[in-house]
Amino acid sequence: MIALLAALALAQAPPLAAAPEGEEPPPGASQPPPDPNAGGEAEVRAAFDAGQALRGPLEGAWRLNAADGELLYRFQFADPAGLLDPRAAGPDAPGVEGVWLDARRECALDGAGYIASIRARGGLLVLGFSEGRRLAAHTVQLKSGDGRWVGWMRAGRARLAVTMTRD
Repeated sequence: MIALLAALALAQAPPLAAAPEGEEPPPGASQPPPDPNAGGEAEVRAAFDAGQALRGPLEGAWRLNAADGELLYRFQFADPAGLLDPRAAGPDAPGVEGVWLDARRECALDGAGYIASIRARGGLLVLGFSEGRRLAAHTVQLKSGDGRWVGWMRAGRARLAVTMTRD
């Protein structure tokens, strides 16, 4: 994020005035930095990448689609990969945490919330969450394969084939 803000600021900055050829610039005149990475973008990017490498495989944004391709839910997971995480709801008990958004009711006040339970063991992932005023319980059970998760979602009495992929 910092690198993005720095890049935007540099892109909007006026160009430096160059001294005419053969003349020395006046003392105190701004000179372009000799190092193209003088702003530290490479270091910031490397630090970010190193931090991301410590995160678990579920980290980030995901989409849950029905078998017919309809987008049902968006999920955002924080996966500390078993490491202590001061940003977690329970910093001393690291586990995967997440939120959901009903893609069919994005603007509804009750169309988003926290995922109540997340169990990830081996190639199996089970999510549990409730939505709406009636607190309709949803269970999603998925198996990993080929960079995506495939399984089913139970909402009330209905059972629906689903696929979860990175967003």
